[in-house]
Amino acid sequence: MAYPNQQAGLLVANGWKHDSKIVKLDKGLPITFCKNAAFNHPYGLAFIEDTLYVTSQNNLLIATVSLTTGQVIDPAFTTIEGKVRGIASDSLRSRLFVAGHNVVKILDSTNATVIRTIPFDNPIGVYFHAPSNSLLVGSNADAKGLVHRVDLATFHVDATPYQTPHGGMDHPAGLLVYGDFLYALGQDNRQLLKFDFQSKEYKGKLIEDLPNDPEQILAIPQSVLTQFVMVPDYGSDTDVVL
Repeated sequence: MAYPNQQAGLLVANGWKHDSKIVKLDKGLPITFCKNAAFNHPYGLAFIEDTLYVTSQNNLLIATVSLTTGQVIDPAFTTIEGKVRGIASDSLRSRLFVAGHNVVKILDSTNATVIRTIPFDNPIGVYFHAPSNSLLVGSNADAKGLVHRVDLATFHVDATPYQTPHGGMDHPAGLLVYGDFLYALGQDNRQLLKFDFQSKEYKGKLIEDLPNDPEQILAIPQSVLTQFVMVPDYGSDTDVVL
């Protein structure tokens, strides 16, 4: 999921094998925003200015799409060897962070040049936290779900990851820092988990029984969200987590 701006709207990757596309939600109804042969199980969405970057899991590439027109700019902006899943962006420094095969790659968003390659065991979800200039990486190391924090000034990976005492963070796909907390989706167990962002202390399960395997999480103001999906009124100044 991604919310670049009001014009582009709330965008969701539709990953069906025979119907891969990017859709925009309008009052709960999915409307095709972009469909192209370049998409084969689109997984992650990220944006910088007017460009949307889409990871395509089954054909191992990143495509670029115009947020203004919904047209594909480059169907193969770059390829990622072996596997490609999550993607995040740093618009200030024109960087992309991409989960590949046992690595996270940092790319120049203007030309796909590799800036840095950081080894990880089975990385899945990635999240850029601008205030701390750090990158969060969800991984299934030895079939155990962990979230690692990388200092992007030094590229040092914290020795102690975010983890649960009960192993409920299997396949951590969606990551979100909101306020003082990190939220992580455990896909295999269908749970939403909460951690203190600074101390990494586990704060428990917010949701234990999501109806399907979760992949992405996003926080946007309710005043914006109600333009695209039907939600209860929690107050105009309240943010809603999807």
